Formats: sequence, C-alpha cells, structure tokens
Amino acid sequence: LLPVTFSIIDRSAKLGVIKKNTAARYKSSLHLGIKALATA
Repeated sequence: LLPVTFSIIDRSAKLGVIKKNTAARYKSSLHLGIKALATA
C-alpha cells in the first residue's frame, strides 16, 4: 500500500499538482505514521 501511495504522490509532484517539497513532507509524514503503527 505504501509504495502505491508514494508513487501517486510522486506523480502529482511531477505533474505540478503539488510542489516537490510538499510531496516529500507528505511522504515523510506517512512513513512516520506507518512506522508508529508498526511499533505500537
């Protein structure tokens, strides 16, 4: 699920829907959330 989500975010950034930095923030936030769920 995470790689699919990341690719959607990357495609959005590439098309200019969101900025590159915003995409990186979204991906970082998602990754931290998943990591927290995995350890909980």
